[in-house]
Amino acid sequence: MEIVTRGDRDGRGAVDGGLGRVPVSAAAGDGVDLISDLPDALLELILSFLPAIDAVRSSVLSRRWRRVWTRAYALNLSDEQHQGRFLAIAGAVLKGYAKPDIPSLNVAITHPSNLGQDTAWWLLDAMERAVCSLSVMVTGPCTMDRFVLPATVRAKAVSLQLSNHFARHGVLVLPEPKEATDFTRLMELSLSKLRAPPNLGEFLSRCCPQLRKLRLSSGKPAMWPLVLDMDMLKELEVNAIQTLSSLEVSATNLQSLAVH
Repeated sequence: MEIVTRGDRDGRGAVDGGLGRVPVSAAAGDGVDLISDLPDALLELILSFLPAIDAVRSSVLSRRWRRVWTRAYALNLSDEQHQGRFLAIAGAVLKGYAKPDIPSLNVAITHPSNLGQDTAWWLLDAMERAVCSLSVMVTGPCTMDRFVLPATVRAKAVSLQLSNHFARHGVLVLPEPKEATDFTRLMELSLSKLRAPPNLGEFLSRCCPQLRKLRLSSGKPAMWPLVLDMDMLKELEVNAIQTLSSLEVSATNLQSLAVH
């Protein structure tokens, strides 16, 4: 699937932008156009609050708008209105984005038809492009039995919220600490509704030296110890502590500890 921004009227009072139809009144304007007087940086910020598909559709408004969405500060990808087509649309959006690095990437997937192994591989590549914040939320039942983190995560803040189904049947797969991993920029991490792997403590202690905030919420009893040795850690929250056999924390700068 390609993103096409032809800006052609389709004869039915709308402009075809390749990903949908925009009414002519929205494209041409019925009065004073105040939005187009705004600087590009502000337009890019505004589009960052929209679903990515709507941000892309703005490219049909005028020649100036054609590439504004490709410099938005955030891409918000969701399959809420694209059951069965998420990968095609999400892939086209990422391909059309102007730069390899995406400041903020937010992904929400709910439909089972979009939660197969192909989605897992797509996520693996997409997560490496986020450089400031990364959020992945999977809320529906899925056929994925493992969620693999890439060897390199450049985002400073990462939030992974997986479904109850995945928490019962799937496992989070972390890169081995001995491999060439790069999580040195990571300062905030939230892992929710997942089955903690045995090497979680070792991975966090060795590969995330700058981590300041850590939130863990396990979905299924792991029954192994979690040992954290992290000098920079300031805030730690552990939910469902009963899923661990023990918790040991060594953090000289720790200011807040919440255990539920």
